Amino acid sequence: MTKISKKIVIAVAMLTLLVMIFAGCADTYKWGPIAGGDKDAVVENNGGLAVKQGEYIYYINGRTATSDITKKEDNTFGKVTKGAIMRGKLDDKGNVKDPVIVVPLMSLSSNKEGGIFVFGGYIYYTTPSIATDREGALQTGFLDYMRTSIDGSKTEKIATVEGASTVYKFASDALIYYKDNKITRIPYDDNSIGKEETVAEDVTGVVFPQNKTYDPKNTPIDDVIFYTKASEDEEATYNVTYVVSTKSGSEAKEIINGSTYTDSNDKKAQFTISLKQAIAASNGIELYYEKACSANTENPAGLHGALYSDGKLAVDKEKRFTDKTYSTVLPISLEDGVYVVDSNKLYKMIEKKNADGTLSFFDRDAVIDFGASVNVVKFVDYSFDNGAAVPSVVYIKDSVMEVRALDDSLDYNTKIVNSVKVDTTWLMPEVIDGKIYFFNSDYYTYVDVIDLVSGEMYLTKDENDRDVHPLANLSVKDSKTEQDKIKAEEEDKK
Repeated sequence: MTKISKKIVIAVAMLTLLVMIFAGCADTYKWGPIAGGDKDAVVENNGGLAVKQGEYIYYINGRTATSDITKKEDNTFGKVTKGAIMRGKLDDKGNVKDPVIVVPLMSLSSNKEGGIFVFGGYIYYTTPSIATDREGALQTGFLDYMRTSIDGSKTEKIATVEGASTVYKFASDALIYYKDNKITRIPYDDNSIGKEETVAEDVTGVVFPQNKTYDPKNTPIDDVIFYTKASEDEEATYNVTYVVSTKSGSEAKEIINGSTYTDSNDKKAQFTISLKQAIAASNGIELYYEKACSANTENPAGLHGALYSDGKLAVDKEKRFTDKTYSTVLPISLEDGVYVVDSNKLYKMIEKKNADGTLSFFDRDAVIDFGASVNVVKFVDYSFDNGAAVPSVVYIKDSVMEVRALDDSLDYNTKIVNSVKVDTTWLMPEVIDGKIYFFNSDYYTYVDVIDLVSGEMYLTKDENDRDVHPLANLSVKDSKTEQDKIKAEEEDKK
C-alpha cells in the first residue's frame, strides 16, 4: 500500500469515528421550565440514585439497561419516562410529594459510583448515546455526559466517551474522566462549557474523591484528583503519586515519590503505590493506598492511609490498616480504622502497637458473621427493640435489606428492614434522613422508599384501595403490564 493510500484509509477511519461519535450532536433539548428547586441549598448524597438539595429530592425513576434501547426513540430527549430524573418536594415527614420529570432522558451507566450529581443550578448525569455509525447502528456503548438545569429548561452535552464503565468525576467546576491511561478534564461554569484538556498521559491508576455533600457557599474540599505514573527512572523500583486540581489549567505535583520515605535512596524504603480510595473529611481528604516493595523481604504490604490537606500529604503520620489485600474495604477514618469484609465476615482493622512500641499487629474486633455474601449499604446508629441506639450496619442479603448491630453480644441485634427485593445491578440503595431509596425488584425496578426505623414502605392508595408507589412514573410498557396484572387478579377473584 502506498503512503498516499494509507493516509486515505486513516482519514476515512477517522471520519467514520467522528460520524459515529458525533451523529446527533445537533439535537435540541426542549423541556420545562418546571417551578421549584433551590440552587442555593446544600446538596446531600451526590453520586447516588437519589440526591437531596434543600427541601427537594432528585432521583432516577427506575433502573434501565442499554438493552432497553433498540431504536433512537427509546432514549430520545423528551420521550423517556423510565430512567428519567425526577424531582419531588419533601414534606415534614420526609415523604416525597408531587414528583415531576425534570430530565426526560435515561440516567444510566455501568459505573457503580456513577449516579446523579447536583451542583447549584445544574444536574449532572450520564446517558447511553443514541448516535449511529455509518451503517445506522446505535452506539449505546458510548456515554453522553450531560447537564440539565434544575428547572429542566436548559440541557447541554459536555462530552461523549466510549465505555459504559469509564471512571469519571463530576466536580463543581469540571468533568474529569480516565480512559486509555489518560486523564481528561473538561471545565465548565454556569454559563459555558470549556474545551477538553489533557491532564496526564501514561497514567497507571487514579482515584477521584467525591464529597457527597456540596455547599455552594464553601470551596469544595474534593476539588482534586490523585493518580500514579511510572517513574521516569527506568531502573526505579517505585512509582510516583500525583495530585492535581479539578480547575482548568492546573498543574500536577508529586506527593509520593522515591524520596518520600528515605533520605538515602534506600530501595527498601521505596514503594509502588496502588491508589484505592479517597474520602472527603472535615479536615481534608483521607487517601487510602496499598504499598509494595520488591526490594524488601519484610514487605509492608496492605492498606495504608494519610491525610491530604493544604496541598500536602501527611505521610509522616501515615497509618497502616491491613496486612494484605481485601476486595471489600470500607474506611471509617484514619483514626478509627477500616471495616473489611472477608469470607462473609466483617472485621474492624487498624495496626496497633504495644506499650513498648512493638507491633501487636492488626486488631480485629467487632466481628460479624453474616453467614452469606452481603452488600453493605451504610453504617448507622439504630435502636433495636426500643432500646438505645447502637452502632449498626445496613446491608443486603439474598436481595433483602437487613440491619444488624456491630455488637454480636446483644440479645436482639438483627432485623429485616423490609422483605421487598432490592435490585443491586447498578446503584446501591441510599440512606437520606432515615429513608432508604432503592430500586425495587418487585416493582419493575422503579425507585421506592422505606423508612429505616419502621420498615414501612412509602405507599398510597388509589380509588380502588390498591397500593400505589408514589415515586414511580411508569412507562407505557410497564403501565400496561401492571394493568394486565390487576385485571388478571380481579378475574381470579370472580
